[in-house]
Amino acid sequence: MQYQVKEGCKKVVIVIPIYQSVLKDYEMSALKNNLKVLAKYPTVFLKPKGLEVYLLVLSVRYDKETIKFLLHRKWWDESEDWLRENWKLLTDIEALKASSTQNIDKQ
Repeated sequence: MQYQVKEGCKKVVIVIPIYQSVLKDYEMSALKNNLKVLAKYPTVFLKPKGLEVYLLVLSVRYDKETIKFLLHRKWWDESEDWLRENWKLLTDIEALKASSTQNIDKQ
């Protein structure tokens, strides 16, 4: 997988290990604070196979309306070919929303 490095930052990726699907309030606050402080760097969440953390990750990053869209859109059910062709949409939620709207309009 390729990561785009934001202008002016070194080639660094922040790796955050996640071991549980629900965090305590103080853990969530700490995670959100770290993401805010390190916002200029790409972030990757690392989890054990089989641990469902998508709601946790979504709640850290997005507002309720965007979470509802993402859960309805279910991009993770797309084929590997679709993911390879459209991975840039996954770095820009507004572009993903626009693309989804365009696809609905075509049907």
